[in-house]
Amino acid sequence: MAPPPDTAHEPHRPLEEFFGIDPRPTISSVLSGLGELVGASLRRALDPRSTRLIVARGPIQEVRGVWYILEEDLAMEVLSNVHGRYSVRGYAERADRSLGRFYLGCDRGAEYDAVGPTANALVGALQWDHGFDLALAAARRALAGHAGPARPDPEQVSHAVLTAACREWYGLPDTGDRVIEGEPWSGPPFPRLLDTGPPQCPNDFVLLSAHIFFEDPLFPITMGGRAAGARLRLALQRHVRGYRLGEMDLPGTIACELGRRIEDDEALASTLIGHVMGMVPTTKENFRQIIAAWRDDRSDFGEEAALAAAMRARIAAGDSEAAAARKTLVPAMTAAMLDDPTPVEIWRTVCVDHDLAGKRLEEGDVVVVAIERITQQAITPADGSTPDFESLDVRPVFGGDREPRDGRPGQEHACPGREVAMGLMAGMAWAVLETLDAA
Repeated sequence: MAPPPDTAHEPHRPLEEFFGIDPRPTISSVLSGLGELVGASLRRALDPRSTRLIVARGPIQEVRGVWYILEEDLAMEVLSNVHGRYSVRGYAERADRSLGRFYLGCDRGAEYDAVGPTANALVGALQWDHGFDLALAAARRALAGHAGPARPDPEQVSHAVLTAACREWYGLPDTGDRVIEGEPWSGPPFPRLLDTGPPQCPNDFVLLSAHIFFEDPLFPITMGGRAAGARLRLALQRHVRGYRLGEMDLPGTIACELGRRIEDDEALASTLIGHVMGMVPTTKENFRQIIAAWRDDRSDFGEEAALAAAMRARIAAGDSEAAAARKTLVPAMTAAMLDDPTPVEIWRTVCVDHDLAGKRLEEGDVVVVAIERITQQAITPADGSTPDFESLDVRPVFGGDREPRDGRPGQEHACPGREVAMGLMAGMAWAVLETLDAA
């Protein structure tokens, strides 16, 4: 991995001084027992519609005034937005009421160009091996001394790895195991809905992400997401002001470069929030699903003991850990993610009347790309055949490809961190599987 760039200032005041630390009992502690009743799938708890969506066939379907895109080719056409028919202004409207104007809510133009290319390039420069090496080291530290028969808790592993990743790239957390001073990496987000204390992780980022990216989130998620964004916005604005005044450092390789290249303080604060919001909930939840699938006897997407044995065989044959992980783990990871992806959907607003797949869409209509439905088709072919794991493509989960592919244009706003995210999850998975005893 290339050495991190020098930070713009010598370290000054510790970061946590810019965040409120309130030891008072909160509503979170009172409601935590209730929150533990939430089911394993956070996504479906936040958006119950995802469990009972569309059963009719066809590439596009209208449900209660909303257009659902149900096939991958049509989804990629919408997301590429070659003709400028679709807008992300709905994201901007929600961001304005929470974390502040964020470049992911900007359509093509000067406002997007002021931040988007720089922010995406910095994330895109992180490669698969960067994520794998960081995750494997952090997960091994977290699992040091682990002994059976209990299998490692994926929440514990993702906690340690995402903390390390956020610290390395964004300087958050400054100390301890929290991205934002407040709540440790545990517990569901629901107790946080009514809490007005200092910002916390992962709950505030999870709530904010659900508020912005679900097309029609439940009312408590809307209110909780707005409050979470406001807490994070205030904290990061203090952070940025301290950096501009030379009172504190802006650590983290990506955060440092963002601080150098983005002049607008509001844009810098919202970009830092947006990057962590994009990484933490999706990586955490996809990894949870991967391990759950491998531990499910009914699953066809891999099994822990078999994958661990395949890893050991690759190492014995002379492969590096990274090479062995690519060959043995990534195909099974991809299948598990396609079976139960995070996010389950992304959405756009129609900005010009037009026809799409034989349907008439009008300005102001909402178009939802039903990622969960699209990925299910990839792993359950209509002819009943068993899919070849090696040929499965995870791109729908990440909103498509940023660059042109197979003669087709890339997709606007596709995640620039796909490679490093897959590396992070592979590193976590490797660390979990290597704790299994050889048969």
